Amino acid sequence: MKKEENLIRIQAQVSVFVIFAIIIAAAIGVGYFISKSINQAKLDKEFFESTEVKGQVDVLKNSIKTCMSNSADECIFLLGVQGGYYNKPKEYFDLGWAFIPYYYKNGIIMMPDKSKIEGEMSLCFNDMLLKCLNDVDKKGFDLKFQDFKTKTQIKEKEVFILTESLSSISKEKKTITFNLNSNPVLKNSKFYDTIELAKYSLEYHKSEPELLCINCLVNFAEQKGLLIDYINSGNNARLVVISENSKEIIPFSLEFLEETKGGNNNVAIPKVLERTA
Repeated sequence: MKKEENLIRIQAQVSVFVIFAIIIAAAIGVGYFISKSINQAKLDKEFFESTEVKGQVDVLKNSIKTCMSNSADECIFLLGVQGGYYNKPKEYFDLGWAFIPYYYKNGIIMMPDKSKIEGEMSLCFNDMLLKCLNDVDKKGFDLKFQDFKTKTQIKEKEVFILTESLSSISKEKKTITFNLNSNPVLKNSKFYDTIELAKYSLEYHKSEPELLCINCLVNFAEQKGLLIDYINSGNNARLVVISENSKEIIPFSLEFLEETKGGNNNVAIPKVLERTA
């Protein structure tokens, strides 16, 4: 009996020693890994801070910023033409290179709300940015991005776009990481005002579908520095173009279609305001 107790005691002591050995080995392994990671990070930092490499990386990062800015410009223009949509809605007219949505049809206002337009802008930005980055001259570096998580805010006088994406630049087994959220995109734009004028125009059109009240919209448009054009497109529909009253060669515009009562489309509808020369 005594021998058995001694044997159990010895086995227990051995088990304790084994556990301690495992813990110590694990601690040594973790410490080695941390030390190696710190040393590698130090070597990576020194490599990318060297004069020649730093200059090349700065050029590459500037190209990324340019891609982000250009992608925002392209999406603002495209979503203006497409009435705030990136993906085709249920009712639209196909232009081939783009489409124009119906905002009013069968007595129903079909205009997307601002949050919908912001979501469509984010989808567009992600696609345009990826395409642009794929075409960037990477100067011999390996450039990688995680999936883009973009949030767009259409504010008064501006469009704000913030993209989350942990990214990396690598060369010669050295790597640095950064996040695209350090470069938010801010664009001056009257997108917000065109949305407000479109809503105002649609509400009036719904209440008086057989009338086109030019004077009802002139004051609103003038206060916001906007122009509004009505263009007959046939098939009982008219194209509405709300644009900036700007000297830009191609000013920003929000475009959409309104269904009209039959018989009115043979009448030429004049422009509300003359464009600024």
